[in-house]
Amino acid sequence: MNRSNICIFVAAHRPIDWRLPEYCEKLEVNCSAQKELWDGYLHDNFGDNISDKNYCYSELTALYWAWKNSDAAIKGLCHYRRFFTRFTSDTMIPIFKLHRDFLADECLEAAAIRAALEGPYDIILTKPYGPYPDTAREELEKYVYQQDISAMEHVIREYFPEYSQCLGQVLDSRNLSYYNMFIASGKVFDDYCQWLFDVLKLVEDSVDITQYDRQHQRLFGYLGEVLLNVYVKRQHLKCFYCKAGFLEQDFSVKNRGKVFLLRHFHRLHEFLYDHGCYPLMLKLYKIFRKPSYERLKNYEIH
Repeated sequence: MNRSNICIFVAAHRPIDWRLPEYCEKLEVNCSAQKELWDGYLHDNFGDNISDKNYCYSELTALYWAWKNSDAAIKGLCHYRRFFTRFTSDTMIPIFKLHRDFLADECLEAAAIRAALEGPYDIILTKPYGPYPDTAREELEKYVYQQDISAMEHVIREYFPEYSQCLGQVLDSRNLSYYNMFIASGKVFDDYCQWLFDVLKLVEDSVDITQYDRQHQRLFGYLGEVLLNVYVKRQHLKCFYCKAGFLEQDFSVKNRGKVFLLRHFHRLHEFLYDHGCYPLMLKLYKIFRKPSYERLKNYEIH
């Protein structure tokens, strides 16, 4: 697949019937387990792929496919219901609720992506959640067995010792960019993927997941979220952060109105922040809203 500009791959295990930004390519995942493939999609079981590992690598099978089968100048990964929005201010609200009718208009513009990566930034990430009440390690332990986290730490110590200190710092931190979502130049994208999948292959060879339940079998997707932050920290990549947009699943007329109002609330929120009203906003937010982690824990991380 040849492309000279921007290509953001949208990992999808459900059909997408809403308008996406022009730079997005729909990529069906877990295709090796499907009897019929969707028309109009790329498929993660074509070319060089690890589609048969989707049950344990989650959206990383899409990342692997993009690494091995695309030579776009700028590449990235997002999800069928999580996207990069155009909202970037460092406010207390790290996510943005999207309705499918507004999605393409609220996503990060191609010009902004190009300006960031051709300018001072090396990578575009989702705005970190946090500070969480738990460390990244404690949060990870909710989804991954401790012995598998230890296996990752052992692999880093033994084979990539220059990353060991950064791994410890990331696991002890309370602010991470999640979802395995990022956008970067083709070189940064490919270099990261080479390192990531080398690490995960060594971890995979050292653990036995055959008796794990479905959630714990997905450990490599969860570990990937941590390792992205480790790589960015160790390589001293300059990050451009923007809010993750969560696609609203309720498309009723009533909920469409709610999302419409939230959309304009976010715009007002950004405007007030940009004009120096953050201290007052934060005081009001603490009075009238729950802490962000209490609300955000209701969302699926994966």
